Amino acid sequence: MAKFTGFFDSLANGVLGPKGNMADWQHASRLFVSDNQKHAPKVKFLYHVTFYLTEEAKSVIPEVAQYIPEIGMLVRSASLPGFTADIETKNKYNRKKNIQTNISYDPITITFHDDNHGVTTALLEAYYRFYYADAWHGNDPGAYSKLDGDTTYKGSARNQYRFGLDNNLSVPFFRNIQISQMARSQYTTYTLVNPIITNWQHDAVDSEDGSTFMQNTITVQYEAVHYDRGTV
Repeated sequence: MAKFTGFFDSLANGVLGPKGNMADWQHASRLFVSDNQKHAPKVKFLYHVTFYLTEEAKSVIPEVAQYIPEIGMLVRSASLPGFTADIETKNKYNRKKNIQTNISYDPITITFHDDNHGVTTALLEAYYRFYYADAWHGNDPGAYSKLDGDTTYKGSARNQYRFGLDNNLSVPFFRNIQISQMARSQYTTYTLVNPIITNWQHDAVDSEDGSTFMQNTITVQYEAVHYDRGTV
């Protein structure tokens, strides 16, 4: 009789209970602890970001290429890729039918520590110099001076400077950007294809703030994502 009593108690407390049999500690243990915590959630701080520059980009500020491994480790945080599918709902003989028409890749945000040596700031400077001609003659008094009025019609000597995207470059700055998660000696890598920065921002300085670290932030758009996984 005791055997049946135990069975009915387990039945009442388990399947017929308000939480079913999912609240039992053995269920959580088997899911999250067994097999070397195979299905336990990953932690956010085990990651690495790698920036692959083209040879043309490395030549802008050679020191940046020298510190690429360190720049990857100076990433304070990074969002992983996101996807948005465009869906149209059609009527198929009065039956609703959802059809995919497009996929969009959501921009990601990467935040760097603004280190004392300044290599993450130098990365953004190199990017600015690479794509925008403005950066090369900002200190040249003839490029932006308005002391004698507008220079538009004052000959080629006064209009020799290039601005904006007029830099004679057709190659990209980044070959790709890889964000890798790590857990249990395994990695999962997201490779951003043809990444381009849509926004980059230096931090704010504040004489009253003695406890917050400086940082640099970029927003990256990309054309596709490649997945890879394996053993670390």
